[in-house]
Amino acid sequence: MGKRGPNTNANGQIQKRDKDPGTELRGIIAKMEPQIAMAVPQQIGAQQFLRSTMTAITKVPDLALCTQGSFFVCLLSTAQLGLMPNVPGGVWLIPRKNKGVRECTMIVDYRGLCALARRSGVVSSIRGVCVHDGDHFEWEEGTSPRLVHRPDMTNPKRIEQPVSWVYGTAKIKGDDVPHFAVLSKAQVEKRRKVNLGTTNSFSPWVNWWHEMAQKTAVRQVLKLAPMDTEDQLARAMALESASDGGRLIDVVDAKVADAIAAAGVPLIEAQAEPSQPSDPKTAGLTQEEIDAGWETSPDGELIPPPAATEGGAK
Repeated sequence: MGKRGPNTNANGQIQKRDKDPGTELRGIIAKMEPQIAMAVPQQIGAQQFLRSTMTAITKVPDLALCTQGSFFVCLLSTAQLGLMPNVPGGVWLIPRKNKGVRECTMIVDYRGLCALARRSGVVSSIRGVCVHDGDHFEWEEGTSPRLVHRPDMTNPKRIEQPVSWVYGTAKIKGDDVPHFAVLSKAQVEKRRKVNLGTTNSFSPWVNWWHEMAQKTAVRQVLKLAPMDTEDQLARAMALESASDGGRLIDVVDAKVADAIAAAGVPLIEAQAEPSQPSDPKTAGLTQEEIDAGWETSPDGELIPPPAATEGGAK
């Protein structure tokens, strides 16, 4: 009687391997629920945050293919900021490749950044605005800076016109006049291109370019605001800047690192040593399967050993 391989059904039929990396990730999330609950502010609620996380993994399955360390750094950092994952007004968790390794990156969206700015108490009002072709727009720097923007509201399709400029304005507490920062579309695009993962189909830069351009201008004007390094706003900007260049691990919070370590998840996954190309006939098989004589076909199906074929797999 031939030995039935691990991926054959009761009738001895060979089945393709079907692994769902999301299942393991959801299991770890469930185990880390106490740590996540401690990081999430009370006004959001841990259960709501967890539901949003599970939905994000369903909608962006490549998140489950990211290194677990990078995913949980982004997830727990999002919780600490008091924002929701992958919803408007929150933080977008985006899979991307960094030097051949799939990692998770985090992008705070426009409304999320403005919410953190107002919550910090540093600013009393803040916003970003896109200037479209046809609008009247002028600004002056110097000792008496001024900005004038008159949108062309006579054009019913104004919002569909190309963007020429983007500016951010902020009223910083303690200052008499608002501050502003102006960026050309080319400057916005230059900043977008240095961010890893912005061409990903799930990136807010792909789906909400205008909002992300406004956020870029808001980030620029916030550089003029005094911030406590422990404040959520300063924390968000530091996390996002590090994430842009694939250096998120450099600024991970100690509490986040401890929570991830307690769950048995490595922050940095060891890279395999270079090796000779493997035999395509045994690709993906365990050593036990190889020793038993199993092979892999070009289309990924398991081929039973000769003894199982001759005797009839049962």
